Amino acid sequence: MIFLIIVPCILCCVYAWRRRKKNLEGKLPPIYSGAWPFVGHIHLWFRGCKYLFWPRLLDMQRDCLDQGGVTYIYSGTNSAYTYYALADPSDCAKVANNCNKKFFPLEETIKAIFEDGLATAADPVWEKRRNLLEPMFDQISARLDVVNQHAKKLAGELAPKVQNGFFDPIKILQNTIMGILLRTIYGAIEDKEQDSYKIALQEISDVVYERHRSFLKHNKLVFRWSNLKRRQDELVRTLKALTNEVNMDSGMDPYLWFLFSEPITLLDRFLRLENKGVYSEQNVVDEVNGFLFGGYNTMVNSLQFILVMIGSYAAVQECIYTEIYNILSDSIREVNTEDLNNFIYLHAVIIEVLRLYPAVTKVSRKTQSSVDLKKYTIDPGTNCLLFIYAMNRHKSWGADRDEFKPERWLGGSTDFNIATFGLGRRSCIGMQLALNTMKIILIYLLREYKVIADHTKLVLKQELMLTPESGYYIALEKRQRS
Repeated sequence: MIFLIIVPCILCCVYAWRRRKKNLEGKLPPIYSGAWPFVGHIHLWFRGCKYLFWPRLLDMQRDCLDQGGVTYIYSGTNSAYTYYALADPSDCAKVANNCNKKFFPLEETIKAIFEDGLATAADPVWEKRRNLLEPMFDQISARLDVVNQHAKKLAGELAPKVQNGFFDPIKILQNTIMGILLRTIYGAIEDKEQDSYKIALQEISDVVYERHRSFLKHNKLVFRWSNLKRRQDELVRTLKALTNEVNMDSGMDPYLWFLFSEPITLLDRFLRLENKGVYSEQNVVDEVNGFLFGGYNTMVNSLQFILVMIGSYAAVQECIYTEIYNILSDSIREVNTEDLNNFIYLHAVIIEVLRLYPAVTKVSRKTQSSVDLKKYTIDPGTNCLLFIYAMNRHKSWGADRDEFKPERWLGGSTDFNIATFGLGRRSCIGMQLALNTMKIILIYLLREYKVIADHTKLVLKQELMLTPESGYYIALEKRQRS
């Protein structure tokens, strides 16, 4: 009896599903492989981080490229997990230029950390903030004294590593980047506060990653009663308390501002906005934490990739050194803005590595109006995944798109068509600061040492960002100057 009931139900469901699929043909792009009837790709979310993150994400991006640059990913009828996945650069640019609204499947977790900071704020708050902050970031990007000091310190700290075999550079890179960011924000800061920031940011990253990879915890009710939620709340309180405390200790006295034509640190610039009533105290905390969170891991991971690639290509490394010598000779003076503008080849190397290994491999947008792609039209309110890794390896780059070839950026090419720093108005506001920082660090390092590495051993993993899992150890030799 039960058999007579179940079989017709199954047949009806299969018929309904096949009919729906036929009706959607031509209206939707190709569906990402592995979809099950009705539930779509929901089963992929239950296979743990090994499948959910880099191997699975890489497969999604490659499939999107193979299918012409647009695919469809869905999980049942849950709109939060239904996406147009895009890898064609021109289609992605259309979406990014027409949509300023970001989409976060775990929005309440992201908002708990950054609230209405620039990275997460919605229109019209975001646009107002962006207009206020862009001139500030232009100004701090031009101040290179802090970066020079920390880069010189880094070169000195690496001296004991010379001729001492392969080593993991991650901790020294983390200390250097965190030091630069905190000095840029606050000016002077104690070592214990710097260590507290590193620990807090890493643990918060781990919590966000843990929730993202555990599909059951995507459910708000399940997450609300989990130990992970309690841990998240504790870490967010700790981070905000730390930022508030350091803000109070480091901010310029508002009664002394009249002595300075320009604010000294990024915090002083934020506090001037607060003094004018444009920002609240909480806004300042949100922006500081967003700046730290966004800049810290991206630069550390990017420098790891850059060092491995430079260490793997001796000819490339010698071209960089020749450029360093031609611009700076044996001078030990600090690198200035004019110098940086002359480092054409070093810039090409950095951009090429960032093209191949973007720290952020995807971004999301929610369309606010219909967007006409090359072959499809996206309706308003649609979630879009813009696959940065795939865009940077699209066929439009040529047959050598998977090769490390810095020369592709020479001879008048620009770096505006790589997606590593994002697309559209919501691209990375700290791009120039990041590039200046990485250039100066590499200049100080490469004029003192030769780097040795092997990129063929590089194994990747995806947590919140793309990062090396193994194969990123480097060795150093003292450079003999002619």
